[in-house]
Amino acid sequence: MCYLEHEKCYREGIIQRDVSVNNIIVSNGEGHLIDFDHAKFTGKFKSVANGVPKRIEEDFRKAFLHKFDEAVISRAEEMMGNPAEHLSSLLEGVKAEEPLTLQDLGWCEEVNIILLWEAD
Repeated sequence: MCYLEHEKCYREGIIQRDVSVNNIIVSNGEGHLIDFDHAKFTGKFKSVANGVPKRIEEDFRKAFLHKFDEAVISRAEEMMGNPAEHLSSLLEGVKAEEPLTLQDLGWCEEVNIILLWEAD
């Protein structure tokens, strides 16, 4: 059944990235994926742990508009702790003639909200 969990994660936009015998536990005769420390999210999820989205400074925003469309910049601001740094890292090795879109990056159009609670 572990492969079904892997497929479900993939369909939901979660790439586990570290599937191995060390990251599967067996309970009641069924395998389950664990250890999502190295997982990647494809842009479908929005964390509301930080509250107010961090905005990119206007000068950086103007520069990024030559490389990304507005939807990508807005999504990065909504989802990333440091959106300017994240967008900069996406540009490494990329030579696009047109601004990159959500689709170009493999990010979903819709965003699901995940509530995160921090331990006291």
